[in-house]
Amino acid sequence: FCKMLLWLHEDPSHALVSLFAGNPARIYIDASLIGETQHPQAFMVFPVRLSPGKHMLGIEAVKRQYPDWVQAGLRTHAGVWGTAPEWRSMTGPVSGWQDVAFDDSQWPEVGLTVREGPPPAPGVATSPHPFVDLQSQPTAVWTSAKWAQGQQRAVFRHVFNVPTPD
Repeated sequence: FCKMLLWLHEDPSHALVSLFAGNPARIYIDASLIGETQHPQAFMVFPVRLSPGKHMLGIEAVKRQYPDWVQAGLRTHAGVWGTAPEWRSMTGPVSGWQDVAFDDSQWPEVGLTVREGPPPAPGVATSPHPFVDLQSQPTAVWTSAKWAQGQQRAVFRHVFNVPTPD
């Protein structure tokens, strides 16, 4: 962990992405798979390089039994943010959703759909880590879209802007 924190502060293009989920999930920036988790006690953090401009942070998750939730965070040199009620989601297969230019305007916002998520869900705990605010600032979310019969995946996305360094 210490090496990752030192790396973060070496260059303004360095950032950290976190993934914490009650469901098997994968996290993407733009069209690139950054990492995945298979276990609700695994708070995962991945180093990424981000150029100034528009990007998309997204999650693809497998539906399981209640409680369903995903949580992602992003720490840049400008601060920390992550999953929140204004993220958009859709269930089922969706082509091209990882592209920053994808039009998700018809997708519903997730809103406040999670009844249980980290930490009150039974059995959900993580080990201590040094990533201040990366787990506490984002909100656990789940899709507000209706599940079509047989669909087992949901995707979540949000477009963000990385400012040009001063």
